Amino acid sequence: MDLRRNGWKHHVGALVLVGGVALSGIYFLIPGGTPQSILYDGVGIASSLAVALGVWLNRPDVRLPWLLFGLGNLSFAIADIIFDVNPTAAVPGVADWFYLAGYPLLAVGLAYLIIHAGGHHRFAALVEAAIVTVAFALFQWVFVVDRIVDDAGSVSERAVTAAYPSMDVLLLAGLAGFFVTAAWRPPAFLPTAALYRGG
Repeated sequence: MDLRRNGWKHHVGALVLVGGVALSGIYFLIPGGTPQSILYDGVGIASSLAVALGVWLNRPDVRLPWLLFGLGNLSFAIADIIFDVNPTAAVPGVADWFYLAGYPLLAVGLAYLIIHAGGHHRFAALVEAAIVTVAFALFQWVFVVDRIVDDAGSVSERAVTAAYPSMDVLLLAGLAGFFVTAAWRPPAFLPTAALYRGG
């Protein structure tokens, strides 16, 4: 019975993977503009539901990070829909808040995985991750954030615009910690890294 159940779970996972690859190919074959936006937004929502389905089917011992990944991705998907409906909205807008809300959800999910895998006990590895993160943060500040801060526009507009590259640093810190510790070794965790596309 367990073998049949596990086989069924694998079939569902394979169907989701094949469907995702197929839709990615279709995206480049359909006309640009609204058709592509609808497909892109639909895939974003569907991928979030797929994460929830995976948690329900596999019932992992540690569910919180996966649910956070799903919520983070859902937040990005909702932001994409809002932006597509009103692409000329002022910054900051509703879409910005959903985009920015997705970053900490993903980062906390990664941090939870790192701690659960015992990564917080690997001090040397975390120092290496911190070095990479600080170097990237300096690059972001010198070449991206500093220009945004000195640019024209309202304080709120510049603050929100600067928050995006800052959140990228947050995600990089999580990914660096993820790969220098043992957290990435379970096969199911590797696709998680692909989820981190920086919004």
